[in-house]
Amino acid sequence: MAETKLSRRVFLGGLCAASTGFESAAAQEGARTVGYSGIARQVRERARRLALEPYVPKPVVAGDLTYDQYRSIRFNPSRALWSDRNDLAFQADFFHVGGLFKHEVALFEVAEGAARPIRFLPDMFDFGDEAEAIRAVADPAFAGLRLHYPMNGLNISEFAVFLGASYFRGIGLGSRYGLSARGLAIRSGLPGEEFPYFESFWLEKPTPGDSSVTLHALLDSESVAGAYRFVLAPGESTVMDISVSLFARRKIDNIGLAPISSMFMRGEADRGSLSDFRPQIHDSEALSIRTGANDWLWRPLRNPEAIEISAYADDNIQGFGLVQRDRDFNHYLDLEARYDLRPGLWVEPVGGWGSGEVRLVELPTPDETQDNIVAYWTPDVAPVPNEEFFFQYRLHWGPRPPVAPVLARVVGTYTGVGGIASSPDPTLRKFVIDFSGGPLKELAPDVELRVDAGATNAEIMASTVLRNLPLEGWRVFLDVRAEPGSSPEVRCVLKLDDQAISEFWTIRWDPADPSPLTVE
Repeated sequence: MAETKLSRRVFLGGLCAASTGFESAAAQEGARTVGYSGIARQVRERARRLALEPYVPKPVVAGDLTYDQYRSIRFNPSRALWSDRNDLAFQADFFHVGGLFKHEVALFEVAEGAARPIRFLPDMFDFGDEAEAIRAVADPAFAGLRLHYPMNGLNISEFAVFLGASYFRGIGLGSRYGLSARGLAIRSGLPGEEFPYFESFWLEKPTPGDSSVTLHALLDSESVAGAYRFVLAPGESTVMDISVSLFARRKIDNIGLAPISSMFMRGEADRGSLSDFRPQIHDSEALSIRTGANDWLWRPLRNPEAIEISAYADDNIQGFGLVQRDRDFNHYLDLEARYDLRPGLWVEPVGGWGSGEVRLVELPTPDETQDNIVAYWTPDVAPVPNEEFFFQYRLHWGPRPPVAPVLARVVGTYTGVGGIASSPDPTLRKFVIDFSGGPLKELAPDVELRVDAGATNAEIMASTVLRNLPLEGWRVFLDVRAEPGSSPEVRCVLKLDDQAISEFWTIRWDPADPSPLTVE
C-alpha cells in the first residue's frame, strides 16, 4: 500500500469539556422505543445474536458475467414492489447479482406487522440480446434494491439505491447521482480496511398518502454486527433519518460513523494535469464542518500524491458533509457527467455525539472512475464487545446543506507559485481565497479587515487582504513556505475588530510538488 500521511489532530474552536461519549443506556433505550416497529426490534435482536457468533464470510454467488453482460440486465418495471397499488406513491425494484456485486442479499416486505420473503422470479429481469448465455451463468439472486417516488416531473422516479457492501446513495429533485454513504467504515484508508455489508433488507409497506418509506437493514462484518433503520423522505433534498444499534465482536480501532465516499480528481486549488479540457472534475469540492460551538470550517479537497488522513476534533459536533458549492456549469464543462448537478451530503447528528473527530481520507486517483475521498466521524469512545452502541443521525442529499453559515463563505480557492508576477519564487506556495456573502456586502467602503492566518509544518511569509468588488467580497493572498515531505497545513479567517466574520478556511498540500501555475 502507498505511504499514508497523517496530519496532527486539529482542534476546532470553542470546545467544551470532553464528554463521556454517546448517550446513556437509559437515554438510548428511550430513543429506541419511540416509534419503533416490531420488525426493528427483531432486526436489533438478530444483530445482537449475530455478534455473539463467529463471523462467517458471505459466499460469492454471482456468475462470471462480463461487464457488458451485467450492464445488459434490466429490471422489469411491471414487477416492481407495490406497482400494482395506484394509491401508493412508493415502489421498489431490485438488482441482479453480477459484475462487482457478487453477494446475495435477502429481501423482505413487512405488512401488517409480519415479514415475508421477496422471492426471486426469472421474469423480474430482462437479460437483453445475450439472454441465453447470461442465464446459463447468472445465479438467481438479488444484489440490492432501489426506491422510486413521483419527483423530477415524472410519475415515478428513482431517489435512493442500496447496492454493494453497505453503500447507498440518494438524490433530491433535479440532482444527478454522485457521492455515496456507507453504513459503517472501519480502518478507512489504512492497511487492513474492513468493509461491512448489509446482508438483509426489510421494506415496510407504505400506506396511502405516505411521503416517507421505512427500510431496515442487518449489517455484518468481521468486527461488528448492526441493525439499521432508515426513514427516507424524497424531495428537493432527500432526507434519511437513521437509527443504528451496533454490537461489536471485538474491540474496533478507527471506526467511522456516518461515512461518506466521494470523488475528487481536480479543482480550482488542485488542478493536476492539464491534458483534460474540463476545468474541474469532482463530485464534491470541500469538507464542511459546523462545530459544537457553531463555528464553520471549509476544507477544499485534493487529489494527493499519497494517502492523506486529516482529523478535526470537536465535542458534540452539529454537522459535517462533503459539499458541491460551485453550481456553475461553465466551471465543469461536462455535458455527460454534469458535475454541477451532483448533490452534496450533509450529516446531522441526532442526540449528543460526545467528543471525537471528523476524519478526512484523501487517496490518489488517476481518473474520475474511482471514489478517492472518505469523510466520517470517529468517536473517542468506540464500540466494545458485549455492549450495545446506539446512535442516530440524519442525512440530507441535495444542492446545499440544510443550514448555512451567517458569516462570509469561501467561494473560491486558487493556488500557484509564490512571490509576485515579475519575480516568482518557486520555494513559496501562493494561496488565494475568495470570501463572499454574509456581512461583507454591508461593510463600509473604508473598513479595515485583517486576515488571521496560521500554519502547521509551514511558515507564512506574507499575507494580504483586498476588497473583491466583482464578488462583493474580499480576497486573501497567502505566501507559504514548507519543507518537502513535511505535510503542511495552512488556515485563515477574516476578522473585523478581532471578531471572526467568515468561515475558517484550511488546506493541506504537498510542497514536494509545487504547482508551476500562477494565479491571475
